[in-house]
Amino acid sequence: MKKLKRYADRLYPVSLNSKYSPIKIKESDRLDVFGKVFGKINSNDVPDYRF
Repeated sequence: MKKLKRYADRLYPVSLNSKYSPIKIKESDRLDVFGKVFGKINSNDVPDYRF
């Protein structure tokens, strides 16, 4: 899952998983978005469930 962040007048898709670095996009690159996230949960939100 990614979110768009603006750094120095550029947009970068940034992963919500900290193991992954932001993706640099050049002006000549193509960016396609497949789907939309309506919410997220973590293991504390679901009692007795192990991820």
